[in-house]
Amino acid sequence: MVRAEFSTGSDQAFRPICVPYSSGIFLGASAISRLDKMHSAVQLAGFHYIACLKAVPTSADHSLAFGNSTYSFLSIATADSGVLRAEFQRWATSAVLRDLVEHFSVFLLAVYSDALAANPDTKFVPTPAQFERLGVEAQLAALAANFPVDNAWTSRLIAYNKARNCLAHRVGVVGLQDVTENDELVVRWLTAKVALHEGSIEKQIEARGPMAHLIQGEHVGGKAATIEVLDRERRFKIGSSISFMPDELLGICQTLHAAAAAYDTLVTSSPSSRK
Repeated sequence: MVRAEFSTGSDQAFRPICVPYSSGIFLGASAISRLDKMHSAVQLAGFHYIACLKAVPTSADHSLAFGNSTYSFLSIATADSGVLRAEFQRWATSAVLRDLVEHFSVFLLAVYSDALAANPDTKFVPTPAQFERLGVEAQLAALAANFPVDNAWTSRLIAYNKARNCLAHRVGVVGLQDVTENDELVVRWLTAKVALHEGSIEKQIEARGPMAHLIQGEHVGGKAATIEVLDRERRFKIGSSISFMPDELLGICQTLHAAAAAYDTLVTSSPSSRK
């Protein structure tokens, strides 16, 4: 068995924490940390998406009897079920990205506020109140201006926000405001490929591939293994429609899970390590 861990790009590393989702402040008798809340939100978003993938909507779902009333949408009754399922999956993608980005914005505010509280003698711009009113991309820029943030994280998170905005405001058709590179919206995510082999077992496994410095592998049992970080991407030109395969969107969920832990360590970074 191999455990893969992401790091911030410094000497700090983390193991993603999986906790039951809770909309409240407490889980049992212990307070949920800001990172636990964000990881729970990511896992709930992934659960929602998987549940949608397993659903098989058809034109027969055009009506619902509730109480003494029946609600019907008659044009759906004659619609092609294949088209309806495709539209349902497009809606699910948009909903998942919206939830992920909105929760991440709240998480970034908690990180920024706690980092400022931990360093009361340092003057930061913006203030937490100003930070809360910023959009996600401006929040990311503010954090990068004050803390040692690896740009590989920032660029991915900006693309997720642009994809979310495109789906929400332009029905998924890429416009000029959605572009991240040249005339394209480029969305990237990370996956860790583990391969078992015969040979000597190393406790710490050095990862290979793009952004491999963000991965730490630890052997915890079984055969020897290697870890390769795979940097996946989708490119969407202006005028094209955004769509993701299930493994791609779930890969984005996992990358956000990792990014949250990376950003969480900024709270404990020392003033001397800031840019």
